[in-house]
Amino acid sequence: MKLSNIEFSVKTVAAALAIIQGSAWTIMSLICIILFHSQPVFLTNPTSYMENLGRVIYYTFLTNNSIFSAAEMADRSFTPDVFAGFMWIYFFLDIVWIGTTIYMLRKNSKQGIMAWSYVTLFVCFWDFLTFVILGADYDNCLYHSGSTWWSDVITDEGVCANVILPVFFIAAKGFVLWVVNIVLALLVLRESKQMTT
Repeated sequence: MKLSNIEFSVKTVAAALAIIQGSAWTIMSLICIILFHSQPVFLTNPTSYMENLGRVIYYTFLTNNSIFSAAEMADRSFTPDVFAGFMWIYFFLDIVWIGTTIYMLRKNSKQGIMAWSYVTLFVCFWDFLTFVILGADYDNCLYHSGSTWWSDVITDEGVCANVILPVFFIAAKGFVLWVVNIVLALLVLRESKQMTT
């Protein structure tokens, strides 16, 4: 069975979005992995608000040389080791996502289209899992407000909002792309099931 023009357009839009998002996440994960294994120079003597914020983000997600208390670390799900593990999974998952997207575009086969749909749905599941864990860490961050070392830099709630929430929204792909990915994956999957091999 051949795809109609509308079905072909949906598949093309889905593929374009997957390649753009997969490439962006592959690059972001690789940057996080590299930062996890090295300390950037700008962290030594921060002189601006953005450098201080970068320092707190780095110490929150990207290094085991923690500046947090044992109680704060015990309540966090996304310790730097766990975050690095998630970044490795994102790195390989997004390479697979890009690969299945290219395969789907080159070969208009039922198996290729179904594989792309399942990989996309798994990416959405992984995004949701990351989103839930970051939400729990945000709640724990607010719980520990007032008992942290950075009170002289910016307020505790500000740290929670400016450090965890951006990563939270990036993980959810701004919510809109996350929903779009699910809808497109389900549409493409439905169409692939109607195709003959």
